[in-house]
Amino acid sequence: MDLVRKFLIVVEDAKEPLRFGDFRDSAGAKGFSEDEIMYHLRLMQAHALIDAVIEESDDGACVACLVYGLTWDGQDFLDALRDDSVWEKTKRAVRESVGSTTFEVVKCVAVEASKRMALGALAGMF
Repeated sequence: MDLVRKFLIVVEDAKEPLRFGDFRDSAGAKGFSEDEIMYHLRLMQAHALIDAVIEESDDGACVACLVYGLTWDGQDFLDALRDDSVWEKTKRAVRESVGSTTFEVVKCVAVEASKRMALGALAGMF
């Protein structure tokens, strides 16, 4: 999920469509193989986080990858995880409770963490 979050930020910051090499060469992808990067891009596309066209060869290698931008769901997911403290709280809550879980659970935990932080700030205003 760390890589997904980093890639969503890369997509949001882009001024034009991105190619596979843009992700491979991004700071967030350091230490990840091309297969791992491709896997995460496919996941992001499958979960409708990015508007993308991804073509692969029979062995799974990237033939073409063009990411046009974030979808509505991708923007919502990024907004829930954008703040570093929310992201760290989300990862800690998942790690300490279930160890690993689904995308939807991570999103729900992040939204709840964001909500609690916002409500806490709101309570301090009155």
